[in-house]
Amino acid sequence: MEEHIVKILNTAKVTHDVIRFQVEKPQGYSFIPGQATEVSINVPDLKNDKRPFTFTCLNSADYQGYSYGYITEEFLRANIQPHYKNFYLCGPPPMMDTIMGYFSYMGIKGDSIIMEKM
Repeated sequence: MEEHIVKILNTAKVTHDVIRFQVEKPQGYSFIPGQATEVSINVPDLKNDKRPFTFTCLNSADYQGYSYGYITEEFLRANIQPHYKNFYLCGPPPMMDTIMGYFSYMGIKGDSIIMEKM
C-alpha cells in the first residue's frame, strides 16, 4: 500500500466528533472527492493507529474561492448545474431535512440523493 507523509496546514472542529484537516497534497497524488482512506499520526506510538479520512475537496482544489455559510435554496439554484445527476447529503438532521425540501422544490428526485445515515 502506498504511504505518504504530509504536513497538516489547518484543523477545525466541525462537530463534537468530527475534525476537518487541511493537509498538503503529495505531488502526483490523485483521488476522487468522497473517496475514503486511512490516516495516522506520524509518531511511533500512533503510526499504526489508522483512522478513516474522506476527501471532500476537488483534486485541483487550492483551498481558495470556495463558498461558505448557510446553504439556501438560492445558493443551490445558483450552483447546481443541469448535468449534475447525483447528490451526496450529510450533516445534522435538521439541515438535511431543510435541504431535502429545497431539492423537492427544485424537482430533484429522491433516487438521485444519497443521504448519510446517523
